[in-house]
Formats: sequence, structure tokens, C-alpha cells
Amino acid sequence: TAFFWSFPGAATVRYLENPLGNGLGNTGDALYLRNISFQVVDAVSWGSNTTVLNPAVTGGGDGISIERTNPAIDTDTAGDWQGNATPTPGS
Repeated sequence: TAFFWSFPGAATVRYLENPLGNGLGNTGDALYLRNISFQVVDAVSWGSNTTVLNPAVTGGGDGISIERTNPAIDTDTAGDWQGNATPTPGS
């Protein structure tokens, strides 16, 4: 989906070589960001999935992305996230 948006010059965009399994679930799922050593450097869960955050992020769903409310703040809580029907990658 990176082809749908423009990114700031300093942003690093990584493309997956393979699809994400069955895709990400709208009603609940988790996503982990890992470094080259496979260590988790960040993670989020939403909807009915509480494996990362409990309570999980709400406000997402069919056609709605979740995004950090402030990219500079990470409290490892659902409050760091909000739903957005028109996301702005890299903002």
C-alpha cells in the first residue's frame, strides 16, 4: 500500500517480499516490528486482540487505519493510537 501515499524524504520504507499471512484482521489482530536480530522493537494490538495491549486499540475497522496520535510519544498503551479513515504516513 506504500504506493498510495507519499512519504517525507527522511522516511525509510520497507517492502515485504511476501504477503502478511491471511492479511491483518479488522476486528482484532496484532502487529510486531522486529529488528534484524528478530527482537521486538515495537508492537500493537487492536480490537478483540489483547496480546500486546490490554485494553487494545479501538477505533479501527473496515477501511480505517490506526495511527499514533503523536509519533514522538510511546507510552505502550492504547491511548497512543487513534483510528483514521485517511491516514498520513510519516506525519
